[in-house]
Amino acid sequence: MTTRDLEDYEQRVAGATRLLDDFNNQLANELDQQNGGFRWWTGFSDWKTLTMLSDYLLQSLGGTSESLTSASLQADVHRQASSDEDKVYRNALADFKDSGSVDIEDFLKALLNEPLARRRSLTITESAEACLFHLGQTLDRLAAAVIIVGGFGFKDVATAYWNDLEKLAVELDTANTTSQPQAISRQATTPSLTTPVEPLGAPGRRVQEALVAPVLGWEQFGPTDWLTWMREARHGLTHRSPASKFNADRGDDRLARLFYRQPRWSEVQALVFGSKPPNRSIFDTFILTASTDVLDGLCGSTAQLVESLTDAMMACWAARKANPSMIVQQGRLWRKVDPQEPLSQFPGYGDAVSFDSRQIRVSSVENKRYLAARISDDRRRDWYK
Repeated sequence: MTTRDLEDYEQRVAGATRLLDDFNNQLANELDQQNGGFRWWTGFSDWKTLTMLSDYLLQSLGGTSESLTSASLQADVHRQASSDEDKVYRNALADFKDSGSVDIEDFLKALLNEPLARRRSLTITESAEACLFHLGQTLDRLAAAVIIVGGFGFKDVATAYWNDLEKLAVELDTANTTSQPQAISRQATTPSLTTPVEPLGAPGRRVQEALVAPVLGWEQFGPTDWLTWMREARHGLTHRSPASKFNADRGDDRLARLFYRQPRWSEVQALVFGSKPPNRSIFDTFILTASTDVLDGLCGSTAQLVESLTDAMMACWAARKANPSMIVQQGRLWRKVDPQEPLSQFPGYGDAVSFDSRQIRVSSVENKRYLAARISDDRRRDWYK
């Protein structure tokens, strides 16, 4: 697919998604299809654990690309629905003025109470929430990939979130500013078997530091507090009761949906404490730029952060591959191979679907993943031994 084939929402994040997809393809080609994992991982743990880790790495990279694209698509849906709302608003306002009515309820009924108006308003709200959800999902999936690539001693990478990666980055950065580097014998210290990061002076320390540098340098990719606000907005919209939606007339017969400046506060908290008189207007409760521009900007900033971290992952991978003993790829990253849980008995809804079970068509990357993971009938038995 060329640049000319991309839609606007794809083009906005293409720098990051292309790099993610390139790295994913590279790793798929490096999979050991006979023994699982990657060849240079041999000996770090048992084949089952290394297979789980290698496959989850590819899943996380592909998932990050998918999430970022989904976020950008939802921002596009939000902008289109908002544009449609503007057209309806202008027409309703013109009709209201022409009618000579002074009853504002007539205007509001035309703007809000029609079935299409209700659907459009909900689309504006839900597309904004979906965009923020996918942006947060992008970071969580990326965090898992970075943790595996860096060989960090994290317990159970399948439960990792972005804030876990932040903690690792802070630990690496804090140790640098509070301790003096020392020459440390790898054999003597067995690093990463007891601590999550390589110790100061160990060969892999600087490689890990370079890998996570963009995590602490996120401010360079957008305006002040962009990432903090985005994550708090995602958390608030996902887990908290919704606040009232405010549309501002921009003065040109266009509306702008406004986001709250403190998205995790309750609505009353935001209105009372986010705009203390007499020094602050009640409008300081809100970010005074249109929600469409905010979401577009967040997608762009997140894409830049993802691209920077993917570059760092590729450099870390190359360094570790050239010197595998530098950092141990620990089995503790994957807590349990066999979930040992009762299988779900949920049958789904509707009629059962019948399909041709003789073949499954998958992409080339997935085909390589499945071969290395031994999921075919003739090799799946290896997992039960």
